[in-house]
Amino acid sequence: MAWEATHLLPLVLLVLLASGSWEQQPQPLRKREGEEVSVRCEYPPQRGSKTKTWCRITTAETCNILVTSPRLRGQPGNTRYVIRDYPQWGYFTVTMTALREDSGWYWCGTLESSGIALLRAIRLVVSPGVPPAPALPELRLLAIVLTCGFVLNKGLVFSVLFVLLRKARASGEPDPGEQQSHPSRS
Repeated sequence: MAWEATHLLPLVLLVLLASGSWEQQPQPLRKREGEEVSVRCEYPPQRGSKTKTWCRITTAETCNILVTSPRLRGQPGNTRYVIRDYPQWGYFTVTMTALREDSGWYWCGTLESSGIALLRAIRLVVSPGVPPAPALPELRLLAIVLTCGFVLNKGLVFSVLFVLLRKARASGEPDPGEQQSHPSRS
């Protein structure tokens, strides 16, 4: 469901420009695919009874409403988007789960008779997720390779020690493992 924001957009831009917020765009929220993001949107007491909304800016003139609280009549439910309202503290949270191709600009606000009253603009950047963990056969192969490497490493160390001991015996040096015999004094 798209909300026509043409009459509201120039006013929002004017407020952002006047407040200096336009030059200092907010730092983007950075998340990875598969993660979730929660955003806190504060509102003044006079908007406590208004319908809370979360929408995604699709063009310069539309804001696609993703979820409202309470849910609007005819609005399909989507469990990826959840609004929890805390009117006693004057804010609500929006949670988006299972992020994927969700990078973009979002608005949280309240529905007014004139349109959406913007409370906060959010820029979300979703990057590719962490590669999945290796499958069980790959883990077994990794364990075998590591075990072989460990055994071969120990074998190499023992081989080097053996060669050094043989060289020591051949040169007449005392074997470090043998005890020195001292003639007894009588």
